[in-house]
Amino acid sequence: MIQHNLNTKYLFKTRPKMQIDINKYDDTTFILKDYFRAPIFTVKPTGISRSVKVQDKIWTIGIDNPLTKDEATVKDLTIEHALIIFGIFAFTNPLEFNPKIPFSLNQLCQVIYNCSNTSTYKKATKLLNELLYCWTSIEYPDGTKRIFRVLKNVDVINKKPRRSSKNYSPELWLDGVELHEEFYKLVYEIENRLFIKLGLIKQLTSNLARTIYLYIPSRAIRATENNSVFKITLSKLLEQIGYPAPAYKSKRHQLFIQHDKTSIINQLNKSELIGNRILRCKLEETKDKKDYNLICWVESKMKTIKEPKSTLYKAFKASGGSTDIWKEKLSEVALCEFNSYEKDALEYFPFWKKSERFLKMSKCLLGDYFAEYLGVVKNHLLEDKTINKSPMHMLNYELIRAFKNVKITE
Repeated sequence: MIQHNLNTKYLFKTRPKMQIDINKYDDTTFILKDYFRAPIFTVKPTGISRSVKVQDKIWTIGIDNPLTKDEATVKDLTIEHALIIFGIFAFTNPLEFNPKIPFSLNQLCQVIYNCSNTSTYKKATKLLNELLYCWTSIEYPDGTKRIFRVLKNVDVINKKPRRSSKNYSPELWLDGVELHEEFYKLVYEIENRLFIKLGLIKQLTSNLARTIYLYIPSRAIRATENNSVFKITLSKLLEQIGYPAPAYKSKRHQLFIQHDKTSIINQLNKSELIGNRILRCKLEETKDKKDYNLICWVESKMKTIKEPKSTLYKAFKASGGSTDIWKEKLSEVALCEFNSYEKDALEYFPFWKKSERFLKMSKCLLGDYFAEYLGVVKNHLLEDKTINKSPMHMLNYELIRAFKNVKITE
């Protein structure tokens, strides 16, 4: 079975029963067009139904029961719910696009929490039950609505434990666990849409860091592509992801830097994204000194190969050589030795050993032409006694010029 890496959560903007003014954040959060306009998952329960624009459809999470008209028992989805959803998805084969998944509760807890015990069992079953009763609606561009539960179906089966135990207790299996197809499609595309790695979310130790990781990368990538950075104040960020923002600026700042190496900012900074990229983050005080900005951008994990600035490299490049050929030809420069003819010729150049590395590099790059040009310069020295330049200066000059006559192709 091909397993999806596990992880957690999303961020989109809220526009529920108690609406948050989207335009309020236009100067920071919505500078760029995103697949999701707001966080779907919050850090903690807010008790507020959330509306999120996903492409051209409006999703509303946590609506009243459409059948009984009873008030919604689950009004929003937190990062804990997201862990369950992504944990369920971890058992799917992404090539089959099949929303029905069988697994044991023990396996689910291992995937999500790295352990299975009474505490994780209770937490997982509670969250599964809440997903079963979380009603969601999708409003299409033509005004029609589709209403469904996040978790469409769960069959509970008690099986004999796979390991012998003194206290016999059946193992709880969840068979036919089925995410609604709309939610399944949403999860199916989450990595590419948000540029995140699902497998990394479980490694983050803070639910706050997990929530931000699901929210910020897509915005940071688009900002980077426009030679900019994504910037948002901590108070606005915390409000959007459903985390109670401390009243004081110093407390908001402390929330992100406390615990040193495991701080929120350190967990987020240099976190991996898809496409060999990493997320970079830092905190910066706002101009009015009333808050801090979280500033994010994206860098490539691939180290940029800086081209040498030497005259020898420039001459080599001008002759048609590439950086790859340069590296290949110089890979064994340390093993390069001069033959007897070259050694004899070099004796006519006082202090040549001070330039030994340059000479060996030239030999590796020029091949047989090195000895030819070396001999030409030596003969010139013997024939013309009026030369004012030093012999080594002449040799270096002629070797550089040699690349104009020698085209490097391989």
